[in-house]
Amino acid sequence: MRKIAYKNIYLGLLCLEAFAVIMNVAAMSGLVPAIATTFHISNFTAGKIIVVYMIPYGISALFYGYIGDRVSKKAVKVTCSLAFVIFSILCGLAISFKAIIIFRGLSGVVAASTIPISLTLIGDMFPKEERGRAVGIFLSTTYFSTVSGVFLSGILNWRWMFLLPALVGLVAWGLIFFFLPDSEITYKGERETYWKILFSKEGIMVYCYIILTSFMMNGIYSWLGVFLYQEHQMGQFQISTLLTLTGIGSVFGGLIGGILSDKWGKVTMVISGSFLTAAAVHIFTSQILFISIAVALLIYGIGRTINHGSLVTMLTDFPTESRSKAVSLNSFIRFISGGMGTIITGVFVREDFQSTFTIYAIILILCSAVAYPILTPKRMLMLK
Repeated sequence: MRKIAYKNIYLGLLCLEAFAVIMNVAAMSGLVPAIATTFHISNFTAGKIIVVYMIPYGISALFYGYIGDRVSKKAVKVTCSLAFVIFSILCGLAISFKAIIIFRGLSGVVAASTIPISLTLIGDMFPKEERGRAVGIFLSTTYFSTVSGVFLSGILNWRWMFLLPALVGLVAWGLIFFFLPDSEITYKGERETYWKILFSKEGIMVYCYIILTSFMMNGIYSWLGVFLYQEHQMGQFQISTLLTLTGIGSVFGGLIGGILSDKWGKVTMVISGSFLTAAAVHIFTSQILFISIAVALLIYGIGRTINHGSLVTMLTDFPTESRSKAVSLNSFIRFISGGMGTIITGVFVREDFQSTFTIYAIILILCSAVAYPILTPKRMLMLK
């Protein structure tokens, strides 16, 4: 009983760190005009603050897969979380936009350690039958942080959207430093390479599924604001309110998906997540009532997170020698496929939102149909 309590406390520490790191990521797009005004630059120039964080983040995620199984994971946590606090404070106190660009880029480098190292630790700490719940709680925390950040960005000065995560991050750093146990390097044999994990018979099925669903789900979400404005003539307040519902749905989706994946199986929840997302996208294209779209966005958030969480939990089930790289590869692939999904979907929706969303809904239903044969545990021989 005491061991279970300690594991939950350690999970709480990982969640607190993730909350600090994720808090201002989604809020950045809304802060661009305020930053542009402060430094007397154009909105397009100020918008670089988003890209300069995302690119180093995506690339650096691969780096942490290598060091995650070679050195103490606690050492990585302590070093990167403190660096994140320092760079965030420097961003908040910066007197030039160039300084923000530099420190924000460095923040992306160290923040990239948060998700893969945390998921690896969850895989180390929790037995297979409990990982769905643990991963669900962790992912729900990240989505709750996103919703909180978007809300706070509307009432706080933009500098506090760097300083507040730094303060929370400092508390998380202190707790991790003093209370998180030092992890052993449990596997000292030959380690798997990214190439071998990605193109193994078992791994390629999971990652192809991740690439496809991440491409579509991120592509849809990135253009929902424009969709609501252009197709349904909604104002900024209505759009912000509705998109907040997606975040709320994501919080519940993480918890629900995590708990049920332990009971019903991860593949079953992957199928459910894809189907729910497809259903929500179908409602976008067929209903004009505000309440219908609100319900659809809530379902969209739930379905997307159930799908995401179940797939991530599968990766934490990979053997010890490949687990760290498996979850780091997930961060990298999701970043790349999600970014490409945003760009390419933008080309399609510029011509026709309805047709694009309808096609995506059909593909997501097909993803539900093929999930069991390609992700069934009998095929996933790697996950012993």
